[in-house]
Amino acid sequence: MPLDINKFQALLKKANFSEEEMRTILKLASEALKHQKEIKSAIPKKQKALIETSENQLVYLLSDKENCYAIKDIDNIPVDYYASFANLLISIKNGTFKNFKAFKENKRLSGLLEVKDFKTRIIFRRLSTNYYIILGMFMKKTDRDMAYLKFLNRRQEQFNKVQEQLERKLKEQTLQDQDQITTQILEKLQTNKNLKLERKN
Repeated sequence: MPLDINKFQALLKKANFSEEEMRTILKLASEALKHQKEIKSAIPKKQKALIETSENQLVYLLSDKENCYAIKDIDNIPVDYYASFANLLISIKNGTFKNFKAFKENKRLSGLLEVKDFKTRIIFRRLSTNYYIILGMFMKKTDRDMAYLKFLNRRQEQFNKVQEQLERKLKEQTLQDQDQITTQILEKLQTNKNLKLERKN
């Protein structure tokens, strides 16, 4: 979650810092935000695991040829729905999980999760406390959309192939957040000039 500078200043005033001390702290905070990626990368693995993060870490399901399913799915999505998919992805990233649903009634789909809007769906799974894997994006046309059911089954099967490998990487703390793919997807979705994204307050 972005730093709310007004709330931050209010907290500093409550702590009875002088104006000069407040300006110094605010300057340091500003510099830290500019270089947060470099700061994060400099933290040793063991200490990094102890740091609380306000955002979820996202990884993406890849095909047997190492292609990202979510990126490929966008090619089948009408441009008018780009904003909806961008907002759904952001809701997973920031933990608000828009219109969340878990697939409990079908044993074959056990573990699958969904965020949704009008006709738009993003399918994902929880890997650990704040790690989630994005399995894909889909336009659901009807309540009983057989194409959607087939889509869910195919992505679940693909996930099953890599589940053991992902769990091993998590245990070894070698699973990396794929920020570059998240950025690539959002940039692709933002090719619609009328895109309006919802942000967490």
